[in-house]
Amino acid sequence: MKLVWRYLAATFCLTFFFQFLLVILLTTTTMRAGGGLYWTLLVLGGSAPTIVAVYLVVRHDREADKKNFFKSLIAFRRNPFWFVFALAFPLAVGGLYRLVEDDARGFIDLSASDLLMFIPALFVGILLGGLEEVGWRGLLFRELQFQGPLVVVALLIGGIWGLWHIPLFFIEGMAHVDYAFLPYFLGALMYGVFLTYILVRTQSIGMAVLSHAAINAAAAIGLSVDYRNDLFTYLYLGLFILIGCFLLMQYEKEAAPGKM
Repeated sequence: MKLVWRYLAATFCLTFFFQFLLVILLTTTTMRAGGGLYWTLLVLGGSAPTIVAVYLVVRHDREADKKNFFKSLIAFRRNPFWFVFALAFPLAVGGLYRLVEDDARGFIDLSASDLLMFIPALFVGILLGGLEEVGWRGLLFRELQFQGPLVVVALLIGGIWGLWHIPLFFIEGMAHVDYAFLPYFLGALMYGVFLTYILVRTQSIGMAVLSHAAINAAAAIGLSVDYRNDLFTYLYLGLFILIGCFLLMQYEKEAAPGKM
């Protein structure tokens, strides 16, 4: 557990330092969103989960454990079903929400060019977001997976992941400024459960990276949940949390006594 606390302390300290420094600069100087320093501080803070995880693995793991960890990061020779699931699930969650909550015409009017933008957005999403999974569903899950039921571990990591995003709610130019925090936190729990499910089913951190990138790419083309305080949003997120928990419990029952 010592490694867990080191990981969390270093990750939160680095992210909060760089991103709250950005908040201070945006509110006390003439600095505006979009400049070089803006993106430098934002990316440095956002890269902390990856950088800290890689450092701790290299610094503390035995050679065999290092090899297994980094092998899992590039393990993509998997059943094609899981590639479809990893990429389609975020599109389905966002698309269904738009179809039900917004008028159907807005969903149907999504153009082919909008959908094609998903591909370049996916590659950007791997670098800006997806690689966080090296830490969250990589190192942190590895260290916590036998500390309790799989569902509890997945929800715990999802909750930590949601809290880690707090600085973004104060940064001009980020979509999070317009989000209500509680629905967003529930979204982190929901996606966290499904990312964990993909991880344990594929035994691949790389697949979790890919699906995390797909979450960001789906949002980039307008297929995402609106994190606002209304009953439908709460029920929608709650339903998918329950579905994800059920899938994890079924997996754990089938895989017992081993997990990953």
